[in-house]
This record gives sequence, C-alpha cells and structure tokens, in this order.
Amino acid sequence: MSSGKRFAIYLIALAGVLAAAGFVSASDEAKTGEGAALRVQIIGRAGTTEGTCVLVHQERREHDVVYYFLTSSHLFDAGALGESRTVSLRIRVIVDDATVIETSGDNVLFPGGIEEGLGLAIVKAVSTNTSLAPTPVAMDPPDAGGVFVIWRHQGDGSKTMLTERVRFRSTRLVVGDHAPADANGFLGSPAAVEGGVFGVVSEVGSGGAPVIALVSAARGFLARAIPGWTPTASTTPGFRLEQRLVQGPLLQVACDALKAGEIEVPIALAPRETAVWATADFTDPRALRLGDITVLSLQDELVKLRFTMMGVQPPPFPAPCPQGQALVTIGVNVVVLPRR
Repeated sequence: MSSGKRFAIYLIALAGVLAAAGFVSASDEAKTGEGAALRVQIIGRAGTTEGTCVLVHQERREHDVVYYFLTSSHLFDAGALGESRTVSLRIRVIVDDATVIETSGDNVLFPGGIEEGLGLAIVKAVSTNTSLAPTPVAMDPPDAGGVFVIWRHQGDGSKTMLTERVRFRSTRLVVGDHAPADANGFLGSPAAVEGGVFGVVSEVGSGGAPVIALVSAARGFLARAIPGWTPTASTTPGFRLEQRLVQGPLLQVACDALKAGEIEVPIALAPRETAVWATADFTDPRALRLGDITVLSLQDELVKLRFTMMGVQPPPFPAPCPQGQALVTIGVNVVVLPRR
C-alpha cells in the first residue's frame, strides 16, 4: 500500500453553530479558548488593523474590572496606521454586537530582553462589564505531530475553529501545518489543547502556517505585566480529542482488471462533536496486485475518498481467477466539546 492513504485532511468548523445550539456554556467556552477569544481592532489615523486577543487575567474591583488580554505585538504597527507612537493608537475589544471595551495604546505592554522576540503584547482595559471569564492556561504545548485548535475571527467578525498539527516545536514557539484560507484576524488567536490555551498566533510563517508564541516562554513577562497573575490550568478538559474507526464499504475488482473511482462515506457525529482529521486504509485485502486509497475531503459528516485497485493476474493453468476485494476503514479524529 502506498503512503498516499495516510494523507490527512483538515476541517475548518464553525464554532458558533455549536454555541448557538446550546452545547457550550460560557465557562466551557473559556476552557476551550473559544469564549475568551475576542475580536480586537487597533485604530490609527491611517486605518484599522483587526486581529484576535485572548483574556488571560482579570482584576475585580468594587465598580469595575481590569482585564488583561494577550495578543500579537505585530498588530501594533503605529507607522503603518499613521501614528508616530503606539500610545497614540486606539484599541477596541469587541465582546459582542452590543459590548465594546475601549482602551488606548498607552495601556499596551511589550516584553523586553530575551522575551522581546516572541512577538507578544498585553492589552490592559478597564470595563464595567463583568461577564468575561479568563481562559485557563496550559504551560505544556503539544509535542511534534500533536493536534491543537486555534480560535480566530474572520474578516466578517464570525468566529471559527481551525485544527492544526505541530510541524515544529521549540522552547519558544510552535509552528502549525495548515494555513487558513483567509488570514484576516488571524494574529493574536489563541491556540489551545485540552488543558487550556498554550499560546497565541504571533505571526504567520512561510506558506501561511501559524507561528504560536508559547505562554511558557513568556511566563516572566506575564508575571511582571499582570499584577497577581499565576498560570491557572483547567481542572477538567475544555474539550477532548477522540480517535475513532469507521467501517466503509467493501470494494471489489475483477481478476486482472484495474478499477478506480471515488466514494463518499458518512460519519455519525453528535451535535457537540466535530470531525477534524481523517485517514483511510484498505483492511483485509484479498487477491489484489495494487490497492491505494486517499482522503480527498472531510466536510460536515462526510468523507470523500479516491481509490485504485487492480486484481491479481490469472493463474498460468486452467483455474478460476479470484475476484479482488478490500474493506475500507477510516480513522477519524473528533473534537468533543462539553455539554452545558
């Protein structure tokens, strides 16, 4: 069997559909990184830059709350926005259509020294809106090949979940392997594993892949910039990743014949579940000279496959030539969000 059948397809799934359906509560959203991922606008005289930020800490006072949002420092290019200094910029954190938290550039903090190259920034904002909950933080990023999710805002303001695998990992950053179709709003997006957010998209690398600056690498900066901040991991997973096997159809091919085509295999998912990755294989192949199957797409609850099969050559003596066959087996990774 060729390595093509191990080809992985990733799905961008609309997270808002799950929340609207009532399967994700506000506290659950904070655990996954979804609820704490907020749209941020940086405004100068020459224009506006949009990105995403994540709430990592709050300081409750008698009549208001001080919020601390983590995002990418590359959003604050004062010169490109027509300003000479960062302090002249205006920042808007958009909670929903009716709630906007505003602050200014003099409330943006950047790391220095060895942490400067991480590309991170903290936005401090005061608000009377006390409904937001900080997301738990995971100090251990996924290993190479591990799966994680990124919550980001698109150009129209909608929120989506992007599933990635770790292509590269160091002590300071993680590089994903999947570029979004639309990079608008990508910078500052939180990257999360089951225990919480482990970093944010600080920049977009070669080919559009996300570069994640790790919270663990910025621990000193966060402790200095945020009074009373300590990493708070989730005691219960905000989501879990399940690996499942789905049995597909039995494919057959005549003796000494070549057969190729495409098939679609449905996947049964509960409303709180999203399939994010699929592989395909032939199991129990019989009387085949060639067998190859590849995942073409994974959309909604349907996997589309392309296959090629060739039956064995006829025997050199008079005898029945067996029909070739193989069973299609699909491996699916499913992100399961908690119920309300």
